[in-house]
Amino acid sequence: MLQTGELYRERGGDYHTRQNPDRTTKHLVRKLEALGQIVTPQTATSTTTETPEGAA
Repeated sequence: MLQTGELYRERGGDYHTRQNPDRTTKHLVRKLEALGQIVTPQTATSTTTETPEGAA
């Protein structure tokens, strides 16, 4: 910034998550497993929310 004269741009709180989504996923899975949870990551295929059968 000082050398190029470029203005500062805030990248956002989720900058690293957007840059490395796989790394973030692996990190969060390890954290949950350390807490005793069993985790099976699945990629979301749709943006619509489906209601399970029998749920209101």
